[in-house]
Amino acid sequence: MNLPNKITLSRIILLPFIVFFYLAEFLNPYGKIIAFALFIIAALTDRLDGYYARKLNMTTTLGVFLDTNADKMLTNIGLLLVVCDGTIPMPYGVLVAIIFVARDIVISALKQLAASKNYIMCADNLGRIKAGFQMVAIPALMLAAFLRLIVNNKTVLLVYNIVAWSLLGVATALTIISMINYLVKNKNLVKEEKKEAPKAEVKPAPVKEEKKEEKKVSIKPELKSPAEKKEKKEVKAERRHASEKKVEKKSSRHKSSSPKSVDDGDSGDLNDM
Repeated sequence: MNLPNKITLSRIILLPFIVFFYLAEFLNPYGKIIAFALFIIAALTDRLDGYYARKLNMTTTLGVFLDTNADKMLTNIGLLLVVCDGTIPMPYGVLVAIIFVARDIVISALKQLAASKNYIMCADNLGRIKAGFQMVAIPALMLAAFLRLIVNNKTVLLVYNIVAWSLLGVATALTIISMINYLVKNKNLVKEEKKEAPKAEVKPAPVKEEKKEEKKVSIKPELKSPAEKKEKKEVKAERRHASEKKVEKKSSRHKSSSPKSVDDGDSGDLNDM
């Protein structure tokens, strides 16, 4: 692990100590001031790790991940601490906490969406200014909680509280504006891409061998006129009559060529007598 990443990791390690000293009532008023001092140290490490990463050219994916999440954890935990002890009047403290946390969730989701599309979202100047005001407003409110324990002058406390609340108001406004700015600049990521339906492969239909059916030609008899029909009948009658005559001629020839046995026999008998 390189030097910038070690500095970032030290900021995360300081968080449980900040929570402990701030909430430890048996250490008051010193617990609040110790938590305030630790928060300032943690905020300074945010500047140191970025400075050394750029100077030594040691920017890594792990370093970017740790730095982003360490900043969110530091600001949100510090804000919850000053909300829970009433340093920010209710319900304004809860509303501010909701805005801070909601903004971080939205931006984290947007960055994950960008990463899924191979797109890197870089922090802009507005986001850096917002983070700067948060790092100033939250320790100012932690200091207000410490002053409330040791200062009896209500006017001094009121003036200081107004200054601290004003810083928090500016930080809250910048939080909302920076979230809207991120969404507008990266609106193309939010839009759903229209997925084109996959084109179906058009396969050529199998060529079926059609059986050629022979066309049966029905020959219809031609319609004839009555005169033709009559003539045809006459021709048929003549042919029939001619054939009948031929048959008669053949039968007559056959009869004439046959022998007369009776006459011959009679004549022989007479001669013998």
